[in-house]
Amino acid sequence: MRAVESDDRVVLSGSQLAKKAADLLYRCGRWHFSTPTALYKRDLPTTFDADLEKHAARLAASFQPSQIYASRVHRDDRICFTIDDRRSDDLDDALSISKTSEGGWQIGVHISAVAAIVPIHSPCDLEARRRSSSIYLPDRTWGMFPDCLANDTLSLVEGEIRPVLSFYINVTSDFSFSFGEIKRETICVAKRLTYESADDRIRTGYGMLADELCDLLMCTDMHRAERQQNGAIDIGLGEMTVAVESDGEVVIEHYDNAEMSRGLVAECMIMANAMAGDWARQHGLPVIYRKQASPNDAVEPLLAESERQHLSVVQSLAIRKHMMPATHSLVAGRHAGLGIDSYVQVTSPIRRYSDLWAHRLIENALASDSETFDAQLVDTINPDGLLYDFDRQIREIRLSSAQERRKWLLQYLDQNRDALYEVEIIDYESRRSLMAEVYLYQTQMRLPLACPQRFDAGTRHLVKISAVDAMANLVRLAYHAPQPQ
Repeated sequence: MRAVESDDRVVLSGSQLAKKAADLLYRCGRWHFSTPTALYKRDLPTTFDADLEKHAARLAASFQPSQIYASRVHRDDRICFTIDDRRSDDLDDALSISKTSEGGWQIGVHISAVAAIVPIHSPCDLEARRRSSSIYLPDRTWGMFPDCLANDTLSLVEGEIRPVLSFYINVTSDFSFSFGEIKRETICVAKRLTYESADDRIRTGYGMLADELCDLLMCTDMHRAERQQNGAIDIGLGEMTVAVESDGEVVIEHYDNAEMSRGLVAECMIMANAMAGDWARQHGLPVIYRKQASPNDAVEPLLAESERQHLSVVQSLAIRKHMMPATHSLVAGRHAGLGIDSYVQVTSPIRRYSDLWAHRLIENALASDSETFDAQLVDTINPDGLLYDFDRQIREIRLSSAQERRKWLLQYLDQNRDALYEVEIIDYESRRSLMAEVYLYQTQMRLPLACPQRFDAGTRHLVKISAVDAMANLVRLAYHAPQPQ
């Protein structure tokens, strides 16, 4: 029997034997805490073979912006900028905004034209199709493309000319929104901003692009309000990022995805995706639509309550429970959660293959005078098979990523086990039980808690960590005291 190598994959089940095997590998240094076992268990790809890396390097080296000028318009009349997480390197999208002579604005959402650089059926395209999506974990990222493409040639790097697919949205002075044109262009990003630097400019009104950011925020806030009038649903639980620093410290950052620059970017992506959905439907493109059926009637009282006051976690979770799952389809349909009639994701072609497929179809249609796609393009890829493979792979990625994320959240609790944590009572096991399910705010986890008495659902309390073992997926809370009001 050969020795176990450090890059060998070991798939573990829930048996006691598997636990002992894991402990042995861990003690021998063959398996580490950061080993993404959830990904290995589902056989998700985490490396590129040498031949693929070489092909990607050749593709990156051969890229010359001048070669694509002939088929695209260079927009040096617009100031384009990116806003991303400070840790991001694969920058899919840039934004621009200009005032019109009528007193309104034109918003530009410029998406990396991956389809113009990565040939269809090339080794990199086939590998991206197999992977379906990049995988983002707290401690690392596995790209859909090798880094030399994802973080450089395909990325909208500041100061570099890149091909883009631009989506233009027209806004009147009284904030009436309409779709403009989709154009095949090249841009040069003038400035890379982080969410933090963009927020500083919005708050102070000073710095490069401050005026543009404030105008864009005003427009996107009004568009969000329009979607809400059209039935969009905000569950209101907020978002968080989980990251692992170089020294192993787990860092959690909370944010509201509708506030300031994050809300601005999110709304611009929704506008571009809605525009793509409408355009694809009108032109009969076999893209992969994102749909969501309307929630059942039980959610209506909760939504009415959300219009009057801020919802508790219990109420927000109840809304989520009644929401229908979002699905993918080759047939256009309404996305009830977003309040959009037809929705196609096109804003992440570096990270998600369905977006790249939509880009190929749109680029193909725009390149022809008739604005209809070439049927031969579809003949080379079976859209039904593509949808099936994409759906299955995305489901596996989400499940495994959630498991890995939970592992790092437990590691955070282990690193901060002496802290007090705020929780909210959700429900109890039974009518007479003192064992409650609680929502731990800091990690957004639902966990069991033995209470000294029955408290009302929605009340807040303080707890301590009595035991935590991230490797064993174990955490126990100990009741401390009611949360001071």
